[in-house]
Amino acid sequence: MPDERALLEVRDLRASIGSYQILHGVSFDVRAGGTTVVLGRNGVGKTTTLRTIMGYVDQTEGAIAFHGEPILGMAPYAIARRGLGFVPEHRGIFKGLTVGENLRLASPDESDWEIGMELFPALRGRLDDYAGGLSGGQQQMLTVARALAQSPELLLLDEPTQGLAPLVIDEMVTALQQLSSRTTILLVEQNLDVARRLADDAVIIDDGRTVAAGKVAALEEAADIERYLTVSMAGAGA
Repeated sequence: MPDERALLEVRDLRASIGSYQILHGVSFDVRAGGTTVVLGRNGVGKTTTLRTIMGYVDQTEGAIAFHGEPILGMAPYAIARRGLGFVPEHRGIFKGLTVGENLRLASPDESDWEIGMELFPALRGRLDDYAGGLSGGQQQMLTVARALAQSPELLLLDEPTQGLAPLVIDEMVTALQQLSSRTTILLVEQNLDVARRLADDAVIIDDGRTVAAGKVAALEEAADIERYLTVSMAGAGA
């Protein structure tokens, strides 16, 4: 049974980028164990929520606590050292470096790479290949594996299935299902089928505010989840 205590607490989170206020009051908990999904259309503040949790947004109000300790306003490196990992929306790998070199930037200890190699065995034979030569799906696998090399207690993933072919989406979902037994996951996703397969709990954001939160199945019964989503079509970039 997953631990019911809140590992991460987000309260009335407000955030601005330049002169634009993106978040107007986001609140939710992430329980230790399993996966929580953040749902919502493009542009409603999902990515900004993850980036604010990780310390990448300076103009903020509200509160974020990890293990009961406040982290809002801390530098990203300090938040990462607390045990949070982040997989950004557009991967952010170093394409001019090899797969092994990308992983080494996260941890010089190759034993720390093992969980990523277990989840994504296709990477094991490509450690000496340049990351830019990988398929889109393999690049996404590398991004997740690199984050896991730092042994995060909570892993934040921003749309890890975006732009992937259906077969690669299935591979990613299977890997994340396996990972959730070891690491708590906070996932941004627009693909409702993926959310159903992965998540225990869901948070729905609309116009920078939390409009619903709870068990995925209960939310599907009580709220018209699909009206808060843009239909996600799998791309051919894998």
